Amino acid sequence: PSAYTKQKICEHAGVEYPITVIHNGVHFDRFQKQVDVESVQDRYSGKKILLTVGGLWGRKGHDLVLQMLPFVLQKNPDVVYVIVGDGNSRENLENLAKELGVDHAVDFVGRKSGDELVAYFKACDVYVHTPKVLDLKFEGFGIVYLEASACSKPIVATDAGGIRDAVLDRKTGLIAPDGDVQGIAERVIQLLE
Repeated sequence: PSAYTKQKICEHAGVEYPITVIHNGVHFDRFQKQVDVESVQDRYSGKKILLTVGGLWGRKGHDLVLQMLPFVLQKNPDVVYVIVGDGNSRENLENLAKELGVDHAVDFVGRKSGDELVAYFKACDVYVHTPKVLDLKFEGFGIVYLEASACSKPIVATDAGGIRDAVLDRKTGLIAPDGDVQGIAERVIQLLE
């Protein structure tokens, strides 16, 4: 689904296979229909919403967003970070939010689907998804970026895995270097301001 995935396959196999990259797609109409956005907005009344959607696993980079949140909150105290999804890292992420003193500005809402998921995308101000490359575990493309774009939301991502095929830097979002907490914070602040 991405040039990065193609490169990794060839590197790992030691063979330059004739692979054609075919990007993933998204059902655009799903994100254009009317949904109950107000229920999400009312839940975070007066707040700017940062959103991440995806499984709570180490390579997904939720910890990077939590680490950059204190910097964002200094300049934008009205921000809430909403995490849609579940997984084996949830408890660790909840503990990290407490350790960083940002748990008051983080909401783990669990898994969402259908129109409810679309409502979260539409309600957010900035979509933030900052995956990491961990050995051969990486984000091959990132359909969630297309879903955020289908809702006309600006994106902050990291240059990890196949992200550059899903997010066009300075067009559909801003891309920070892989693992760069300060760089992620700066891009989020830029979009919020």
